[in-house]
Amino acid sequence: MFAIFFIVQGMDKGIILGLIQNTAILLAFSMLYDYFWLPKKDTKTIAGKILSGLIIGSAGIVLMLTPWRQVPGLVFDTRSVLLALSGLFFGLIPTAVAAITMVIYRIFLGGMGIWMGIAVIILSSVTGILYKKIRPAWNSRNYIRELAFLGFLVHIIMLACTILLPEASILPTLKNIILPIITIYPAGTVLLGILMVHQLKNQENQNAAEKLVESERRFIDLLTNFNYFSLILDRTGKILFCNSKVLETSGYKIDQLTGKNAFEMLLPQSTIAAVQDAFDYILRGKTVFYNYETEFKRADGEILNIEWNATVLRDANKVISSIATIGQDVTNRKKAEAELIKAKSKAEESDNLKSIFLSNMSHEIRTPMNAIMGFSSMLGMDDITDIEKKQYISIIQDSGERLLKIINDIIDISKLEAKQFSVNLSECSLNEIFRSSIETFRKSDLLKEKRHISLELDPDSEHAEILLITDKHRIQQVLDNLLSNAIKYTEKGTITTGYRIITENGKELVEAYVKDTGIGIADGMSKIIFERFRQVDENKYHEGAGLGLSITKGIIELLGGNIWFDSALNKGTTFYFRIPLIIPQNEPVSLKGGVSGIPDLSGKTIIIAEDDYNSYYYLRLLLKGLNANVLHAENGMILMRLVQHKVPDIILLDINMPVKSGFECLDDIKKLGISTMIIAQTAYAMASEKERCLSSGCHGYIAKPVKKTDLYREISQLLTEKLPV
Repeated sequence: MFAIFFIVQGMDKGIILGLIQNTAILLAFSMLYDYFWLPKKDTKTIAGKILSGLIIGSAGIVLMLTPWRQVPGLVFDTRSVLLALSGLFFGLIPTAVAAITMVIYRIFLGGMGIWMGIAVIILSSVTGILYKKIRPAWNSRNYIRELAFLGFLVHIIMLACTILLPEASILPTLKNIILPIITIYPAGTVLLGILMVHQLKNQENQNAAEKLVESERRFIDLLTNFNYFSLILDRTGKILFCNSKVLETSGYKIDQLTGKNAFEMLLPQSTIAAVQDAFDYILRGKTVFYNYETEFKRADGEILNIEWNATVLRDANKVISSIATIGQDVTNRKKAEAELIKAKSKAEESDNLKSIFLSNMSHEIRTPMNAIMGFSSMLGMDDITDIEKKQYISIIQDSGERLLKIINDIIDISKLEAKQFSVNLSECSLNEIFRSSIETFRKSDLLKEKRHISLELDPDSEHAEILLITDKHRIQQVLDNLLSNAIKYTEKGTITTGYRIITENGKELVEAYVKDTGIGIADGMSKIIFERFRQVDENKYHEGAGLGLSITKGIIELLGGNIWFDSALNKGTTFYFRIPLIIPQNEPVSLKGGVSGIPDLSGKTIIIAEDDYNSYYYLRLLLKGLNANVLHAENGMILMRLVQHKVPDIILLDINMPVKSGFECLDDIKKLGISTMIIAQTAYAMASEKERCLSSGCHGYIAKPVKKTDLYREISQLLTEKLPV
């Protein structure tokens, strides 16, 4: 500074006056930066930048109007300082516009120093702009050093521009300007730059303060309208702030909570102590962030579950002043978790039941299959006697019946679950159903194995001949299932079944029962006994898949009734079911049980439409000895050729055939106007399948596996009732 003072002392007074005037203009330039550029966002637009450049250029022209003259036509001012700092602080566009403005004016001034003046304007601008580009973080480090370097760099370049002067003026000019150029000009650049940096930082601080205020306002607004619970509590637990979610959920108003103790207002009495301990733990500074769950008491007494996240708030001295908490209602989640635990337990139980079921099912299927395959192979042996052959055939037939029952049970339970199970109501004798079941079981191998069991029928003698409208076959199925279970779980004693006609609430009902003296049913099993795949004693193997009672319950409910039981462990069980008593309104008619006996097929032609040769061969053997002319159609196309060649009397039509299906053949037969009796035979033993076959043009229906009696009855019925004239 002392060196600069002595330099100034030795300078011409005109030069000093010019410098003072230039300094004043540069200060005005800094004010332009502080009041016009920094606070206004619109100055950052293209138009704003151009306007700023024009103002800076005007300031440069004013500088050029107050120069200090070296010789006529050669003037000096502080435009280099102005343009260098413009490039550094304002950037490319304003500085370029300012430089162009000043170049135009310098050309207008003319004189011998015109080229040096233009060069100084351009190079000072470019240096400031490039310095900002190369050193973007110049003001975040030692910016005074950065400004000093820029000042020296710009003015060294300015001194180099003297080569553009007339040769005779170069050395005198350098001699006269070198000291102020390398001392006062860089110092002026530094001082003005420092002033502008402070202006920049002040503006940044002001912007930051405004943003902080705005951020706090938005934060309060956010907390107020937050869809989560928000509370701020002082060190004693008093509520300093609560948002609308807390008010809305709790049922309190703002003045009812503000200043009140949160624990007393919002917690059940039984949980206050535990939550207070957690609160004190946070206040002791043991943790910055704390997660916990509490019960939340509404004004109406309802209890919710809230999960809280708490954090400490500190004052200027970094002392904990309050605790801010944000909470989420997890009541539904807690309920869902409880349900999930329950579902998990049920799934584990279901998985265990599935294992038991698969094990039982494997046993139930493999056991009869083993007998069927084993004794079938033994029938081919040469050394077996006729007695043994009959015994083997009986075993094969019994095993087939057992296997078929399992398949039927699976089909029935599937139809019940899919709500496709249907009942077919018809007129029938209740007494006949019960007697039929009793006689069937008395002759069965199942009862023969249990020699210490007697099977008794206790009919309602008053209503022995009563007829009713119901599904005979389904009632028979229900009774068979209950009797089968009774025999299965009884080792000795008596099994009794019967029915009574009762009146309840003005309605007549059939109440039937099956009573045994077996192992009984434990209390824990009473709720699940009608579930599928469950058995009375699941720790011990019992024949069956555990579907019978589930199917039985489904059938009874479809018939408009209900089923229940009474049981005592190790003493016996009585199953009851009730169904509505629907009496036929018309005159009594004979019950249709089909036409029995062996049909006479002399002179009749029968086509067996069956792609499976074993099934065809089996049907052919059943028809052997009936004097029928039997033909074989391996697929639908062959069947149509045979029918068109000679119309048969009867077609045993497999619905699922290759080339042309059974339904397609039915359509073709209709179109041709061929009159023949058609009996559908199919492995799809569904009620809906039977209805579909009959509605498509079939006159009769039998389900596989085909029994000889069923086939004869269906053929006889067609020949006696449906044979066309």
